[in-house]
Amino acid sequence: MKFLKISFLTLIIAIIADMSIAFAYSTVSGTVFSLELDKNNAEWTDYRTKNTWSTMTYEHLNSFTWLTNPCPKCKVAAKPYTENGDIGVAVVTVTGDKKGFTNPTNFQTPDNYRLNIWRFDTTLLTTYHGSQWMINPK
Repeated sequence: MKFLKISFLTLIIAIIADMSIAFAYSTVSGTVFSLELDKNNAEWTDYRTKNTWSTMTYEHLNSFTWLTNPCPKCKVAAKPYTENGDIGVAVVTVTGDKKGFTNPTNFQTPDNYRLNIWRFDTTLLTTYHGSQWMINPK
């Protein structure tokens, strides 16, 4: 019985530890993300309102795994979507990259947007990723 209780407790801890984690901190012009990117799943952000005609940017601040910390060559992709279902072209970044969502050009218009973010290169490890999405850059 004691073995069963310990096994059950270990299972609960493993499930909690394996859940995807996504934290976001919004600013006036953008959002800073701290994401846990599972090897098989992408993370979706909440919709954010873009009210300027500027180009949105995505900056890869840092990434690491339990094996490589930091991971300067970890590739992470981000693709914008609108509430209407329009899909933009993904940008692929490594630590230090800052890229704009310029294709198609209608993604510079004011609208409600969200991002789909995933680990682009092949890995078996969970990647911890920090980024900044500038929705209304000045």
